[in-house]
Amino acid sequence: MQQSWPARYQLWLRVSFVIIFGGVCFLGVQFADLYALQSFAPEGDGLKAAGLAPVAYLPVSKQSLTGARSGATGVFAGLAPPDIRISEVGDGGDLGRRARRMLESYRPYLLAQTKDDIAYVSLAAVLDALGGELKWTEGDAHANLILPDALITLTPGQTSAERNYQPLQLPAPVIAEYGQLRVPVKVLEALCDVQIQASRDGTWFKLMHGDRKLYVIVRDHMYSLEICRSGRYLQVYFLGQPIKQYPLCVGAGNNTPVGNFYIQSKAVWPPWTAYWGEYMPGGSAKNPLGARWLGTSARGDERGWPIGIHGTNEPSSIGQRISGGCCRTYNYNAIELYNNIPIGTPLTIHE
Repeated sequence: MQQSWPARYQLWLRVSFVIIFGGVCFLGVQFADLYALQSFAPEGDGLKAAGLAPVAYLPVSKQSLTGARSGATGVFAGLAPPDIRISEVGDGGDLGRRARRMLESYRPYLLAQTKDDIAYVSLAAVLDALGGELKWTEGDAHANLILPDALITLTPGQTSAERNYQPLQLPAPVIAEYGQLRVPVKVLEALCDVQIQASRDGTWFKLMHGDRKLYVIVRDHMYSLEICRSGRYLQVYFLGQPIKQYPLCVGAGNNTPVGNFYIQSKAVWPPWTAYWGEYMPGGSAKNPLGARWLGTSARGDERGWPIGIHGTNEPSSIGQRISGGCCRTYNYNAIELYNNIPIGTPLTIHE
């Protein structure tokens, strides 16, 4: 017997209700899962504690570089090409939390980065913090700087400028790069008539203009590292102050060289080729490099191979002096160092 239209209609309603109810339950489970992940995530592993998006790394785009402005937690000055990903300050567990606490006394601040040993900072971000404005877009031949007490005109790449229509000679040019104007910090003294105080170790500058102040933190000099071979430890300094110490396994004898070096590379689960030629992929149980690698400019005395600070598959070796030259630490410590220590960080190794 053929079903009546009302019966078919009732069946369709039941099927629709089951589908809708199932969809609502699925979405509810997804939201609950996301809430649980956010609730149980360690505060120091992302940027949530700094009031930023809870992500480990911030992609740098041309648009974000052009519009850089100072904020509550500071601003990266945009000195890297658009395809490089930059780790924000203090993004990495306990070391990051300690660094953020130390930065509290330096607000407001901007982050600069060195090029040819000169600290550069975003001109737009500096003017914004000092109560001024930059009139310039990429491709313009000239730029105008508007301050409460001055109108400045300059040409990117040249040292000649005008301040209130009077000739002004700059000690170094402002450069156009990655969609923004970048300026050596010390040029700001002549360009914007600011007073500059510099730390003895070159980690920060204090800019003062009228009743405004601004700290410029040199990103690749924020941290410095010290390895003591006899003590088997790594001491991390932040803005010239000791911030945290990590236990190490160092090279036997003089395998770990003494001197002044710097961090020149970083890697996640690095592969390793053994002395006898065997290749071991990253993450292999046989691979002695562990979870993270911070490559240094130091070279081993015996083989001349690069010396790194890295994790290990032999945690029982920490505290000893038995390695081929590299400095081992626990994997969780290696991850924390990787997440915080930028390339270019100075390193001193001593006995």
